[in-house]
Amino acid sequence: MNLSECLSCGNANPIGANFCAACGSRFPSSQSAQFVQSPQAAPYGMAPSRATASEKPKKPRPSGKRITVLSAAAAGLGLALSGLIYFEWNHNAEEPERRAQAAVLAESKVKFGLLVRAVAPSSPTESSGLVSLDIITAYNGLPVRDTASYVAAAEAGQPGRRVTLTVWRDGGEVKLTAPAGYLRFAHEDWNPTRKSIYQNLSAGNLKTAEQLVATAERDGSLTEVQAMIVRIVMIPNRSSVEDEKQRSKLLDSLLSVYPMTNLNELATREFMDMHSYAAAARCYDEQLQRYDPEDVDVRLNLACCYVSLFDFDKAERHVHYVTDRPDPRLSPHGYLVVRSILGGIAMGRGKYHDALQILSRHLEDADDYTCLLCLLGAARLGDLAQFRELRDQVRGEVVTRIQFYVDVLEAYLLLGTGRNPDAAALVNKWGQPVCVVDNAASYWGEIPGGSDIATRLKTLLPKG
Repeated sequence: MNLSECLSCGNANPIGANFCAACGSRFPSSQSAQFVQSPQAAPYGMAPSRATASEKPKKPRPSGKRITVLSAAAAGLGLALSGLIYFEWNHNAEEPERRAQAAVLAESKVKFGLLVRAVAPSSPTESSGLVSLDIITAYNGLPVRDTASYVAAAEAGQPGRRVTLTVWRDGGEVKLTAPAGYLRFAHEDWNPTRKSIYQNLSAGNLKTAEQLVATAERDGSLTEVQAMIVRIVMIPNRSSVEDEKQRSKLLDSLLSVYPMTNLNELATREFMDMHSYAAAARCYDEQLQRYDPEDVDVRLNLACCYVSLFDFDKAERHVHYVTDRPDPRLSPHGYLVVRSILGGIAMGRGKYHDALQILSRHLEDADDYTCLLCLLGAARLGDLAQFRELRDQVRGEVVTRIQFYVDVLEAYLLLGTGRNPDAAALVNKWGQPVCVVDNAASYWGEIPGGSDIATRLKTLLPKG
């Protein structure tokens, strides 16, 4: 079993943990495991996998103390390492080490840009010389600070002409020539400050993230568009009326300046990745209205958002819009996504038998989220034998990734049958019970049908 070692006390912690079960210290995002790194892996505990050809990835939110000190120490260490690598660049390093050196140096030298995530073979982008991990900093002399400024610069170019791209690569600037206009490639904003904010948000360090945002807005280390996006992401999905109004106002402002050609990417790469499902739903809905109401991928992604928001009526309406047509135009993976959405809806409505019937089909091909949702159905029905039978059908590598949450569900079931010592042994296997329960609460409280998991587990905690 893969474990993550705490930087403070050295305790070994489970995959997916975002705090130390022994001392309560939270891990930086880079240390905590990410469940979703491929199309077959579901978001870390939240929405079903997306319907798009390149699905992506959930967000943990446990609680602990001392992260501010750790973050400050890590930041200082990072700056020191950046300086060291800058003066002691190892040109003879192997490829992975060289890439790591370049990434650290880039974070100290490049404050704004557009990171190239992937380039399609035989595309105009590839022929221009762009490669993965390049950072575009200027387009024909115009600064590229984020997606919005890149699109604006590209749209200003004259068709048929060639333009110059200024790119940061392997510790220095490179000049490339490319066809004028918008080059299509997978990308994201490059901004070390923004990255640090997102890492703290993903690890549940809201206070630290808020301090970073306030500082960034004062010193200009976020663009106007990035600042709006970050502020939107920081508003919880199910918030007070006042916060909902604030999110709506920020989204109105953002959508008035954001390039509409990249609306789907905004929803997917920004809001879905940061689990801001209310904001993603607004963007997907706008995409359907502005462009193609028959877009299957967008409509199913919108349904995924509504499942995560526990708005099951809207989720059901969108998924049936797709499936009730004579030709749903769904890929095999699309059908898996539909089953996951319908299973989540059934779980949220308390129809656990229906959910199991939907989710248990082809369990050997399911992603992490769907497997956990299926096991949750058996747990809610109190059927330990069925739970273990279904668990044995899940692929071994999936079980390894989700082992902590599987054990939590089994402990929940054992408590329901009065086998408290066995349940306690499963919980204690992962560290201090209070930390295990805290992590379980942050995860299952966001899953349809999972709200009482932590409540039952709390019976194992010492009174008072």
